[in-house]
Amino acid sequence: MKVSSITLALCCIFILGACSQKSALNRSYDFDHNVNFEQKKLDNGQFYINVISNDKTGFNRLATFLLRYSYKLCGSYDFKIEVLKGIELVDERRVSQSYIQPNLSANIECPKNK
Repeated sequence: MKVSSITLALCCIFILGACSQKSALNRSYDFDHNVNFEQKKLDNGQFYINVISNDKTGFNRLATFLLRYSYKLCGSYDFKIEVLKGIELVDERRVSQSYIQPNLSANIECPKNK
């Protein structure tokens, strides 16, 4: 039994479409801080943020963006940040010449309506 090329192409499109929808991370770029980041809504008022590190972006800029973006998401100061990974120690760059800054990942919890 021969499978036509059109049928094969349609199957590939459906499979690729299904795979692309599994990732609920929204990727964006912040021009004010010059950082790439990924955002995923976890629950009502809860978000996962992954600030992507690169050679030109230091930890202080990643952390500042995370703090400011958390305030922007929640709209008030009573938010909570649970840092999952990516904190740079003060002397890590001096100790290791080839140190690569990891991404800064955190869960953000906005305050419940009062």
